[in-house]
Amino acid sequence: MSRSAGMARVLLACLATAITLGCGVATPPIEPPEPSRIAILAPLDLELAPFLERASIRHRPTVAGQVHHLGELAGHHVVLVRCGRSLVASAAATQAVLDHHHVSAVVVSGIAGGIDPAHDVADVVVPARWGQYQEHVVARRTPEGLDAGPRLRGSSWESFGAFFSRPQRLTWQRDGVDVDEMRFWFEVEPRLLETVQRAAASSALEQCAPDGRCAPKAPRLVTGGQGVSGNGFVDNADYRRWIWRTFEARAVDQETAAIAQVAYINGSPFIAFRGLSDLAGGRDGPNQARELADLAAGNAARAALSFLEAWEQ
Repeated sequence: MSRSAGMARVLLACLATAITLGCGVATPPIEPPEPSRIAILAPLDLELAPFLERASIRHRPTVAGQVHHLGELAGHHVVLVRCGRSLVASAAATQAVLDHHHVSAVVVSGIAGGIDPAHDVADVVVPARWGQYQEHVVARRTPEGLDAGPRLRGSSWESFGAFFSRPQRLTWQRDGVDVDEMRFWFEVEPRLLETVQRAAASSALEQCAPDGRCAPKAPRLVTGGQGVSGNGFVDNADYRRWIWRTFEARAVDQETAAIAQVAYINGSPFIAFRGLSDLAGGRDGPNQARELADLAAGNAARAALSFLEAWEQ
């Protein structure tokens, strides 16, 4: 046997029994498997802060330009992300979370405008389904009136002037089959909503902020019904009445329906907690959103944390 062949055999043997023979071959560390996480998405810093204050964060990778806070909260592995304000920003953030982590459920927490006349500021609403109501056709005016043409996709909702709402057109592939679906409402998984209802008694909501600003009534946690999302901030009494009359939506925001749509396409359950920071133009005087945002965001987070403490995966 040649000297080089002998050295090769020794090296192979050494590689095969590196630890036993002490050949100095470094073995790579075994990475633990990625745990199943609950994704908690909040559009603004003030909405994410209550979760970051209570979580034990282990790692903060940057994914698609956003910080993913990985750790534990209320007995669960979590990933906390500030998803940004708007349909596009929140949808992109949701997809990045689902692509990079093993997510068991998506939880949304933040503020919203109150639409249902039965609710007031600082209340927390947890709707059973969400729709993107500003997906619409802007109708053409004719001598006979407004003509929305054939693009309403079966919608029969009352328009707001020339604006006719319509369902989303979803296209994707699942199990090798192309899917083309018209859908407006995206449903919360019933088991998630049932857990919120069980945990409602422990969701201690606050009527006053630490600086002394208070809601006019003791806040309530309300589950069920509808919520709607669109990119426009709503501060108009007529528009608010139209949203309530047309969709019976309890709240309006700028993110949740987009997050719900992405979760639906990916087969991930979702639920959203929205604290009412204002009445979307439904009160006399200036909008209250800036004044009571901290209180409303804190109440949404309190309800979400009570849900997490009660949730059994």
